[in-house]
Amino acid sequence: MSDIRDSLEDGKWQWRVIPNELEAAFAGVDAESIARDLFYAVDGMKVSRIQRPDEEVEIRLRLKPEQRDSKDDLLGLDALNPRGQAVRLSRVARIEEARGAPFLPRYNYKPAVTVTADVDENVITSREANRLVREKFADVPERHPGYELIYGGEEEETAKSMVSLFRSFGVALMLDFVILAVLFGSYVQPFIILLTIPIGLLGVVYALLLHGQPASFMAMLGVIAMTGVVVNNAIVIVSFINGKREAGMPVEQAAIEAGADRLRPMWASSITTLLGLFPTAYGFGGYEPFVAPMALSLAWGLTFAMPMTIFLIPAAYVTVDGWLVRLKGLKDRLLARLQRA
Repeated sequence: MSDIRDSLEDGKWQWRVIPNELEAAFAGVDAESIARDLFYAVDGMKVSRIQRPDEEVEIRLRLKPEQRDSKDDLLGLDALNPRGQAVRLSRVARIEEARGAPFLPRYNYKPAVTVTADVDENVITSREANRLVREKFADVPERHPGYELIYGGEEEETAKSMVSLFRSFGVALMLDFVILAVLFGSYVQPFIILLTIPIGLLGVVYALLLHGQPASFMAMLGVIAMTGVVVNNAIVIVSFINGKREAGMPVEQAAIEAGADRLRPMWASSITTLLGLFPTAYGFGGYEPFVAPMALSLAWGLTFAMPMTIFLIPAAYVTVDGWLVRLKGLKDRLLARLQRA
């Protein structure tokens, strides 16, 4: 990390009026009257208003700029004591030049100090840097009660984006299930088709670990895109099996023929997709770091899901169908017993 900065800034140079308490007491003036007279001289006081057709003009009475631009000008002013006597400010006060209080911003209505830094992405990611900072300062609330660490910047935006992304992922899965249930007229077969998604996730995890890439926002965006691609082959196989079974073929034979008949079209469509993704993922002809993680996730997820779909989906279809047959037989036996009872 480099260029580490914080938001604590030195205050601006200012004049501080320091009353001489002893002289002020003899003269009959106090700090409040001195401050009030100086405020009226410098900032002014409202004396009237002028109403114009389109605006209201406020009239303030104060010294001219050239009459208040030096310490001697201010110390030459008079302050009135309770007896109405004018007391020269130079008798009862002095002016010192010093820096004012530092600028202290607030976060959620609490005083806050913001620390920022630049991260070299070739050495460490911002997520990893924040993790190290969390570990280093985990005991700050215990050592300094009332203090807390809030991580913002890219970390905060990434967290918000991830929450929104996972919410979108859940909505996408739900919509996939609803659409498949309507198309196939079954609540079970959509689950068989959606089995390809975990297989694709294995490919994504393997790719990120192999290439040392973080699970960034763009990589997760590639996962969501992958869920819409890998289910296509499963839809084709399940639909083909259903067609064979409607023609009177046994489920095992229908699953075998579906895998054999759809192997070539599935491999052809998947390979053409991968041929378009891998150059983007690995930068053949030019590397684009923004979209490369998304292409990497999508390509490796499809690479894992493509061959496994051929074997897993027919096997899962036959297994689930066997469970359903046994459940139906158990249901029929229970109903028969109830009828005899």
